[in-house]
Amino acid sequence: MNVIGTMEKLGIDRNEWTCQLLLRSPQNPNEKTREELKSWWANILRIKKENIVSVEWRKGDGKEHGSIRIFITNAVLFEIFVNGMLKWVKENILVLDESGLSHILKGIIASEGSLNVNKDMLQGVELACDGKSEEPFLFRLVLWKLGISTNNTKILASISITGLVNLCLLSMFREFSIHETKNKRFLELLANKLK
Repeated sequence: MNVIGTMEKLGIDRNEWTCQLLLRSPQNPNEKTREELKSWWANILRIKKENIVSVEWRKGDGKEHGSIRIFITNAVLFEIFVNGMLKWVKENILVLDESGLSHILKGIIASEGSLNVNKDMLQGVELACDGKSEEPFLFRLVLWKLGISTNNTKILASISITGLVNLCLLSMFREFSIHETKNKRFLELLANKLK
């Protein structure tokens, strides 16, 4: 149950989980048994029984009560990032080294970054952000400390990174490496721009 404690420390409320009950037994359990097992798990996890949204059965030998798979939505994870991680970044930004800043930017780009492409040519990278929060300031500060400049935009909910030098710095720091498909596309488009 260490995972549960960790999730609570991150601020993930148990009521925001959805779960799947996994059963492995010689015979497919009847509906009454399934409901009893859902009740047992709901009690153990201290969640609402309704949060256990499905039961998957497979033939074989397994644990008496089965096992549980916990799902957390991207929206919840994003809130943790914004409320937890950005708070930590704000408190530690002045002491972070280049490697630490680069890791922070990888997370920002993985969750909020998109490629600005026009006619198969890379125009830049856009970072979505909440213009009414500290996000734009913190995102720009991380970029600035890495030597990456941003364009001023009238849209508060977006930060634009353009220019060959800035895009090459993103490549050098491997900022798209968390998202394999996006990374491949970024490198292809950047190579086209360098031709």
